[in-house]
Amino acid sequence: LALVLFLALGLVSFLVMFFRADALAGMMNDSKAAAGIRALAPAVVCVGCLAALRGYSQGHSNMAPTSVSQIIEALCKLVVGLGLAFWLVKQGKDPDVAAAGAITGVTVGTVVALVYMVLDFFLSRGREDTHGTDRPDSAGSILANILKIAVPITLSSSMVGIVTVIDSSLVQGQLQSALTEQASRTLYGNYSGALNIYNLPTSLMAAITASVIPAVSAALARRDRRGAARITGSALRITALLSFPMGVGLFVLGTPIIRLLFPSLNVEVAGPLLSTLGIATPFVCMVLVCNSVLQAHGFINLPVIVMVLGGIVKIVNNYNLVGAIGIAGAPVGNILCFGLALVLDLVVITRVIPNRPRLLPIFAKPAIASAVMGGAAWAVYGLLSRILSSE
Repeated sequence: LALVLFLALGLVSFLVMFFRADALAGMMNDSKAAAGIRALAPAVVCVGCLAALRGYSQGHSNMAPTSVSQIIEALCKLVVGLGLAFWLVKQGKDPDVAAAGAITGVTVGTVVALVYMVLDFFLSRGREDTHGTDRPDSAGSILANILKIAVPITLSSSMVGIVTVIDSSLVQGQLQSALTEQASRTLYGNYSGALNIYNLPTSLMAAITASVIPAVSAALARRDRRGAARITGSALRITALLSFPMGVGLFVLGTPIIRLLFPSLNVEVAGPLLSTLGIATPFVCMVLVCNSVLQAHGFINLPVIVMVLGGIVKIVNNYNLVGAIGIAGAPVGNILCFGLALVLDLVVITRVIPNRPRLLPIFAKPAIASAVMGGAAWAVYGLLSRILSSE
């Protein structure tokens, strides 16, 4: 039933993206994005089916098929996308066409990953004991529960992407009101490069968020509140241990990282943008995990409300600050958005979750260690760069 539901939603999304690509590109204030949107449209159909099949395996505590399919998907994105973009550039095609070729790798990756998940589904079904005596609920009841649970969880987990889309449209619109379209696109290209690096730490949180909900829910189903609290504390602790050093690293070494990974960008513009985004990195990583913790405890709609409030703050900030100081104001919106969301999430956790973990020990040690690490990295880089540049 989930597969049928997501397939239907995917088909509707495909039709909108493919046949209304120009309108969607206009909404993003980027007319050249239409070809890329069309190239991405078929992937939306596969993504829904992948979600149902991956959820099935994860529900059986089998994370391997999801991991393998994601690796297959990433390899196809890299090989096919990069290969097509390279070939189109060599053919002298326009940059927007080459970009669409790169995005085609995403579509191919989702198709191949879906084929793998379908094969794994039928093979795993053959190994399972299907002679149970339980009877499933009616189709209507199952669909109602899927929508009741999935819609809020999907909204909260995709709010980062939704906010990014709104951010893209708003920032480019504000830049174009003060600059030419070409100049604004160049500036936003530098910001996009910084965003690509900034998004890497959040991708590591997917494994934690995917495992927190079933683990905590299972403990609560056994009425093991202490076990649920231990799992919650472990998830927050692991997230802090990962996100704090990554955020501090981006903050103190933003310019060198841009120079290393994206030498074609304007380092003087993209470097400070990445450093500012580094401050927001721990916030967004912690928010994703906190949302999963709240949803696992049955507070399905609270994370959505929190993220909407954070998104409103970001929109207001970008409308005013980007218009006043230019592209440098865009990363500040991320800090305010996810900083507010994290504070609200933690307040809710401390008030509504029984046997809640102690937050100060969870955050204090990683924060202090990360600050020391950041200071050392900044000093060593500055010293070595001066020594090597003088030789």
